[in-house]
Amino acid sequence: MGRFKVVWQKLIKLFLVPWYPIVFSTYPVLALLAANTGQVRFESSWRPLLICVVLAAILLVLLRLIFHDWKRAAFLATLWIVLFFSYGHIHILLTDKYSNFDPTRWLLTAWIILGAAAIFLARWKSPAPVILNVIALGLVITSLSQMNLNGYVHPPGSIEKRLWLR
Repeated sequence: MGRFKVVWQKLIKLFLVPWYPIVFSTYPVLALLAANTGQVRFESSWRPLLICVVLAAILLVLLRLIFHDWKRAAFLATLWIVLFFSYGHIHILLTDKYSNFDPTRWLLTAWIILGAAAIFLARWKSPAPVILNVIALGLVITSLSQMNLNGYVHPPGSIEKRLWLR
């Protein structure tokens, strides 16, 4: 029982550190990869993953220098990362729904306002890192499991080839 308690305490300490912006930054690449399983090779995702992780880490460190608090910096970095990666999806959604309307200026204005509101929200209060660490980890695990179920562990046709060779 003593070993379990030690492992549990180390796990709790690990989840108290706000590392969720780094994990959140990998989610869009992994989700896109999971959605295009048969069309894109897994190896093609290394560069975008590396770029996302490095840029998220730089943003986190810069915000840490401004806020002097890892929790607030991590929360604001995550909000900005979510805004960055959701812009294109919202733009496409609005363009499809309203075909004769160009939402670029309005959407950009709204995103700037949301980014500024995120600064005030992060300065006012940031949630516990445990919750956001678990959410980020859950998103990444979900994407990885979808890739596993959709065939990245066994490339398309590899199982059939093995069965045929028997």
